[in-house]
Amino acid sequence: MPEIESLGRYEIISELGRGGMGIVMKGKDPKIDRLVALKIIKFEDIADSGRIKELIERFHIEARAAGKLTHPSIVTIYDVGEQSGMSFIAMEFVEGRDLADILRKEKKMPFKRAANLIIQIAEGLAFAHERGIIHRDIKPGNILIQKNDKVKITDFGLARLQSAGSVTQTGHAVGSPLYMSPEQVQSLPMDGRSDIFSLGVMFYELVTGVKPFEADSLTGIIFKIIKDDPLPPTTFNKRLSSSAEAVIKKMMAKDPEQRYRSGGDVAGDLKRISSFPDGFGDLTGSDAAMTLDFAVSDTVSTDGAPQKSKGLLWAIALLSIAVSVGGAWWYLQGAKRQAVLPELAVKAPEKPASDSPPIPERLTPDNPPKDAKQAVATPAKPEAPEPVAILKGFVAIDSPIESEITIDGIAVGATPITSLELDPGKHTIEARADSFKPWKKEIKISSGKLVTLTADMKLADGFLKISSLPKGALVFINGEKSGRAPVKIELAAGDHKVTIKKPGYRSFTKKIKIKSAKTAEISAKLDKLGFGSLRVTAIPWADIYINNNKIGPTPRLIEKAQEGKISIKLVNPGFEPYSKVAWLKKGERLEIFHKFTEAEALTKPSGKSGDQIEGETGSLKITSKPSGMVFIDGKAEGETPVIATGLAIGPHEIVIKREGQEDYNRSVIVIKRKVILLAVE
Repeated sequence: MPEIESLGRYEIISELGRGGMGIVMKGKDPKIDRLVALKIIKFEDIADSGRIKELIERFHIEARAAGKLTHPSIVTIYDVGEQSGMSFIAMEFVEGRDLADILRKEKKMPFKRAANLIIQIAEGLAFAHERGIIHRDIKPGNILIQKNDKVKITDFGLARLQSAGSVTQTGHAVGSPLYMSPEQVQSLPMDGRSDIFSLGVMFYELVTGVKPFEADSLTGIIFKIIKDDPLPPTTFNKRLSSSAEAVIKKMMAKDPEQRYRSGGDVAGDLKRISSFPDGFGDLTGSDAAMTLDFAVSDTVSTDGAPQKSKGLLWAIALLSIAVSVGGAWWYLQGAKRQAVLPELAVKAPEKPASDSPPIPERLTPDNPPKDAKQAVATPAKPEAPEPVAILKGFVAIDSPIESEITIDGIAVGATPITSLELDPGKHTIEARADSFKPWKKEIKISSGKLVTLTADMKLADGFLKISSLPKGALVFINGEKSGRAPVKIELAAGDHKVTIKKPGYRSFTKKIKIKSAKTAEISAKLDKLGFGSLRVTAIPWADIYINNNKIGPTPRLIEKAQEGKISIKLVNPGFEPYSKVAWLKKGERLEIFHKFTEAEALTKPSGKSGDQIEGETGSLKITSKPSGMVFIDGKAEGETPVIATGLAIGPHEIVIKREGQEDYNRSVIVIKRKVILLAVE
């Protein structure tokens, strides 16, 4: 991939990493001074040329879907674009490390810390699944860990996009097979419970330091995922409670119907376990006798005799042949065996709960989970007092346009919402609508009270793409510098004034109307400026400054001056500076003349011209090219350079006689205790 300095409006700062699908760069949005992570993909590197257009379209669809996910545990997507054959996603820049890097160094972690991470990931997945989005590649490398162990899930939607490619790069398998669910490795239809399985595999590794389905070959990994139950986590971590072990087993059930229905259920059970007074150590009582069937490798017939799954043996045999001619993963994901996978529709399972040890409705020290095969009697406990009913509050939400409403990250429908029951306390209300900016408000609900809200929906920003010929012209939006062309700028919907400037070229100005969530374009061809001439004269004399650049003393003819606005300043140390703004046209000669007057003198002499103030003196320094004889008030002072001191304050007549040239005559005002420089060329 070639070196790039920018993508769209984003400036590239540094490379963050490389993977099978492309490069991740650290970038900056100069418009709002925000750091971003830019994931860059070249589809020609991962797919046949005939499928690139289709994959780019799918890329935009997946990015738009993932861009709707706004959750504390999910990396936010800001933008998607194309440049020079590269597709890119601009997303939230997260300071921290990925979980894979942490595991490489720490191997495993205490259950309390692991559970905290899994709860956050499960809640993020639940949010995505409720909106019809499956991740498909939950693994440590896609989990970013910030300070204080705050979690961010990244790469939503990209796994399905990658698996849609018909070719993989050498050495890069599509997806992450060590963490895939049985239905995923077999290309069966999937829903959010596939992500729950992958999360369970990762949970197992976090608390044991062991990958549950590791094998010497890809075929072996897939066989274990489909057929083998891993060893119980307590085999490797004796401090792990049987309650925690039961959660992991349920997450990793082979049959999706026997798994947790949602990430919210996973998070709920882990939070209940974490509420035990003794923290995350082993429980007492029935837990000690709990037996979990993690290591079952054979199926059991109705008469109790173990039997092998013939269909599975045939599948493994065929898979081995596929590996020998091109790789097991190509066999499962190749172009000839593409499955059309439905979008997630999260539903409660129709079948009853699995025969694996159930998780109690409420786990407490007094009510730990009991094994289905061996129940242990526990002493009767005093009955708890009847719970006190909590009176709920209500919220009503409206908006100028129909908007989708979420409360605490959960979709509740579209406006108007006349009355919705909520628990007392703080809640976050969000409203979204196409072509409008998201609206968000924190509210406090009180028991029995109704809170009425109106979502003040404002039009979303649009974009303006600007190019210039020649390139590199400065762009000003409403008078503010906004970069150099070519550039793509995010702007509020409405009217804007665009000015494009480049030295040596005539400026380009245009008014444009930006529409919400739309992209407008301006292509400016700048015309070269022509030249005119400029003659500047001053009495007695002055140094010439044009556009703040010193040109030299008067009189002077500037034969090649660029057309356009010219700022002229004449400076004589004895007078106030003289300034003038003029417009020079192509082929025109402009005459600038100014005579300094006594009213402009910095020190005004008394009496008539030629009189001096007695007792007050100043000095003159006179130079000339070529050298000549200097006369001050008719008295010879010698050849230049001449420094004349003790001159009376006021006007003096200066004459310089040079061989072969006309005499130079000038009246100069001498100022008290100042040295006046007169340079004649």
